Amino acid sequence: MRTAHPALNQKTFANIPRTGDATDVMTIQGTVNKTALLLVFVLLTASMTWRKFFQTGTVEGIVPWMIGGMILGLIFALITIFKKNLAPVTAPIYALCEGFF
Repeated sequence: MRTAHPALNQKTFANIPRTGDATDVMTIQGTVNKTALLLVFVLLTASMTWRKFFQTGTVEGIVPWMIGGMILGLIFALITIFKKNLAPVTAPIYALCEGFF
């Protein structure tokens, strides 16, 4: 694959440690399943934030949740960027934080 995008060059994919055996390959169905699961996590925490907003009737009641979600989401995004092998753990946490945000 040839691209000028700096995040998609050959060095990016060369240092990722391989887990499992050679039969573990990425499939479209696996990608759809993981995407759906992460979307459920986002919707779960976003619905909690909306419910809290409608219970209190003010934005002030949800601002701490939003700021916490924003800061923790940034932290887990940076962890995922720099430690790609932790993505199976950090991606769901990131999705939950972004739902609060």
